[in-house]
Amino acid sequence: MILSLSRNIPRATATMKDGKWEKKNLKGHEIYQKTLGLVGIGNIGSLVAERAMGLKMKVIGFDPYQSPESIEKMGIRPVNFDEILAESDYISIHTPKTAETTNLFNKETLYKMKKGAMLINCARGGIVNEDDLHEALESNHLGGGALDVFVTEPPGKICLMDLDNFICTSHLGASTYEAQDNVARDVANQIVEYLGTGKAENIVNQ
Repeated sequence: MILSLSRNIPRATATMKDGKWEKKNLKGHEIYQKTLGLVGIGNIGSLVAERAMGLKMKVIGFDPYQSPESIEKMGIRPVNFDEILAESDYISIHTPKTAETTNLFNKETLYKMKKGAMLINCARGGIVNEDDLHEALESNHLGGGALDVFVTEPPGKICLMDLDNFICTSHLGASTYEAQDNVARDVANQIVEYLGTGKAENIVNQ
C-alpha cells in the first residue's frame, strides 16, 4: 500500500481504464531514503521494517512492549510516539486494537504528523479515526491515506472514498493463497503438538 499510495497506482489504473492519459497529473513520490515510522514492531511490524530497509528507507519505530535494545537489533531506530509523528514521511500501523490504541490517530495526532506525510493502517479498524483522517486529507495536511481495515466492515460508501489522496482495500492483509495455506498448516501442527506433548503455542486462554 505504501508503493500504491506513493505512485498513485489506483488512480492511474482507473483513469487509463477510463480512456485517459494523465501522466503529468499523477506525479508521485519516491520512497528511497524516506523515513518510515512503525507503530508496533511485533512479528508483522518487524517484517515490514526488513522489507522497507531493503528498499533503502530509513526506519524508526515505537513499541512500548519492546526494549530500545531489541528494536535497535532489528536495525530500527527506537523513538517515542511524538517523534514518530514529527519525523515520519510514512507511518504504518501494526499494533493490536486495545483501549490504549483505539482512536490513537485522531485530529490531534494526525495534525502532529509532518505536512504531506502518508498514513497506512493494515492493523485494525478504529485505531484511526476515519472522520478525522478525512479532514486531514481533505485539507492536504496529509499527503495520503491508505486503509485496509475499518471501524465497520464492510464500511459501505464512506466520505473518505471521495478523496483522490485516499486508497483502500477490503481487509486483504492476509488474503493470499499462501497465507491461508500457512494458517491451515499451523493449526494442524499445533493439534499434533498438543496431542503428543500436551503443550501448544500461542495460547490465549489457559
